[in-house]
Amino acid sequence: SLVTIGDPRGSEYLHQALQVLDPVANPLETANALSVEARFHHLAGRHKKAIELLLRAGELVAPTAESDSVSTFAAPMIAQVYSYMAGAYQHYGLYTEADRWARRALEFGRRHKILFAQATGFEFLGEDCVLTGNYEAGLEYAEREIEIANKLHSRERLAWVHWYGGQCRLLLGQVERAEQEFIDGIALAEAIGENRVLRLQRSTLAVAQAMRGRHDEALETASTNLEHSSGSLLYSHFEALRSFAQVRFIRNELEEAERLCQQADELVAPTDSRVSQLCLGPLYIEVLLAAQKRDEAAAKLTEYQALVADCQSPRFTAEAARLAKVFTDQR
Repeated sequence: SLVTIGDPRGSEYLHQALQVLDPVANPLETANALSVEARFHHLAGRHKKAIELLLRAGELVAPTAESDSVSTFAAPMIAQVYSYMAGAYQHYGLYTEADRWARRALEFGRRHKILFAQATGFEFLGEDCVLTGNYEAGLEYAEREIEIANKLHSRERLAWVHWYGGQCRLLLGQVERAEQEFIDGIALAEAIGENRVLRLQRSTLAVAQAMRGRHDEALETASTNLEHSSGSLLYSHFEALRSFAQVRFIRNELEEAERLCQQADELVAPTDSRVSQLCLGPLYIEVLLAAQKRDEAAAKLTEYQALVADCQSPRFTAEAARLAKVFTDQR
């Protein structure tokens, strides 16, 4: 319960549980505790530590997952390990690995007829498409997950579909349809009290509003979203800052855009959140270029090129090449 809101008090419960649990006698329970502990690290941006714990959890659940039948007790634990692993690799910028674990969740769900595992598999595949640039495929995954979410009667699953489906539409230039996706997703998130996806949806909604020329409305959405954003949920708080910076940049308010980019950068710099750095880099560099701060932009670009070389994202690799060409053309 505490991990869903990023409350670190939950870690103490896990430490107490892990002192009692025996990985040989209680492999599933131990894996469950390890995966939830990993999730706390994930939400705080410590993705390498999360991956380390999840790999241990994955070893513990493997014999049960590969058996002919899986109990209703074991199924959600195994699905959780696989989906958390996909998320940890996603935020660490390794999308080939993230997709591998998402497909593992999907295949596990199909083999044992576990709809939740199938849904989370499609969700992470769809989210990865946003970050790798395969937007049309992301929309196909969204359609598949909607079918499963409707069978599950899961408003939470649908809220997350609206978020990554809306992003795919936004990046394809379908801004009006993207805005409606975010509005629908916000309504669902509010109804079930899922604040993490709510804040992410409001962030992307502000950008869509700005892109449609409703700059004052976008400013209000982004500003209010940041005010209500919780620092305990690192990625949501980062996205509130980054989207606010993007709105300011669209409004040509360069000083404010740069200040927000700097805040977002400082927030994630001490962490392993490479997904945040991948998303922020192009915006920050363009803001600096627009502000005639070429040397600072060049330094940021050098850092960004090193980052994308160590990640697995065709989208952001192309962004780095595009920005390098901008510098070349301006000489």
